[in-house]
Amino acid sequence: MKAIIFRLQIIVVVSLLLTSCTNQQEVVIGNSEVIEEDPGDVMYTNSTIIIQLTSLQLDSLEKKVGTSNFHIGQGDYVFYANAMTGFFKDKNVVNYTFSGVHSLRYKNAEGKVMQYDLEQNGESWQLYFYSPEKGFRRIDFVDYESAFEEFFNQ
Repeated sequence: MKAIIFRLQIIVVVSLLLTSCTNQQEVVIGNSEVIEEDPGDVMYTNSTIIIQLTSLQLDSLEKKVGTSNFHIGQGDYVFYANAMTGFFKDKNVVNYTFSGVHSLRYKNAEGKVMQYDLEQNGESWQLYFYSPEKGFRRIDFVDYESAFEEFFNQ
């Protein structure tokens, strides 16, 4: 019972941390396609995007790696998510947090709404940077500060 309560507390903390904010090094506009329907959230300016796990994905990951390793990973994720959130708040970029998505929508240079498919390589949490000039770049969580400075020239 204590493990369930602890897991729920971690999920709530992670969700609160990530919702507080309104890898590798290659530009990947190549797997984009034009979208015609109403796109919902559309990126059109410099943005940071944190992809977090859904509750079902969290449960599956815990079963896969074991409770002890799961909680260690959760602790690391909470640490980096908290640090990133603070760092990104101080920068002049839009911050997005999504859960359970497989693609992102953005406007290209011609103003058309496009869809970018996220990498599905089995990693639990992902971080992307977006710039209208450079497209999307997947970033390593532990190297987000230097990657931010390099990508956004800040």
